[in-house]
Amino acid sequence: MLSFLKKDNSAVGVDLGSGYLKMAQLSFEGKTPCLIEAACEKVPVEIKAGSAEWQRWSVKAIKNVMAKAKFKSKNFISAMPSDDVYIEHVKIGKNEADIEKAVFEIIKNKLPFDANNALVKCVSNDEFDRKSRRDVVAMVVDKVKVDRHLAIFEKAGLNLKSMSVWPLVITTTYKNFFARRACDSDMVAMLLDIGFNHSNIIITKCDKLLFAKLIPIGLNGLVTEDASEKLVAELSGCVRYFESMETGLGISRLLFLSGKSVDKAVCEKIAELAKQMHIPAQIGDVLAAVEIKNGNQISIDRCEGSLGWATAFGLSLS
Repeated sequence: MLSFLKKDNSAVGVDLGSGYLKMAQLSFEGKTPCLIEAACEKVPVEIKAGSAEWQRWSVKAIKNVMAKAKFKSKNFISAMPSDDVYIEHVKIGKNEADIEKAVFEIIKNKLPFDANNALVKCVSNDEFDRKSRRDVVAMVVDKVKVDRHLAIFEKAGLNLKSMSVWPLVITTTYKNFFARRACDSDMVAMLLDIGFNHSNIIITKCDKLLFAKLIPIGLNGLVTEDASEKLVAELSGCVRYFESMETGLGISRLLFLSGKSVDKAVCEKIAELAKQMHIPAQIGDVLAAVEIKNGNQISIDRCEGSLGWATAFGLSLS
């Protein structure tokens, strides 16, 4: 099974994806998240994510970041790239004692890789439908790809404490940045995190993951009106699916996790969708939401709003 760190405010989050390497370290000053250090490197356009060349570039990029950044920890936590996480939503009986075993039996023949190499993490809903079944979000990764990812960090000389998966990381980000009020604990929120080559959609109740889906449309492809319409159509489909799950829960908030330099047309379409759902929508820029500790010189430009830092920040706070 995948292992997860207990809360460690001094960990450095390492978000190694198809478009960028982003590393960040946060801590808490009381209840306020503070940014200790952050740095990033862009993957050259000619390098394909997951290739041997990408692996070599990743090792070099991590070393470059470590040489210029001033992280105050030797502990690092990362997550598998979104494209490498298989997600399935299943229903199981109320009385299943071993949830992950029951789920694995249902999904093992659907996996896009050898089921014998599957590492599984399940999050189950506390609510039950009319047939006394519970909804479970199953997140599965190929051990071969995990080992390949771990080898990158080992060659880069990082002391990696744990690996996670993006739905749980984004949920952590939401809880720590946008769901800190008492009234937020019972609110169901839909989160949209647009990456370089894909977008992550999550529905969560504070820190309780209810739904997750990866959409193969990212900033790299959001250059046409048709692409933005397809993304919003995918969001609408996720809403309909969630409503069909018979959880008795309704979405109360739509949060677009993005930087300042976000495409205006995409924002307008997301706002239109929220209006149709009769819920409020807002942009959640985690980089603008953190404080920088006195005397720290961060290795990124806070005015650069084209990058999303939700995953790197969530990893550091995991």
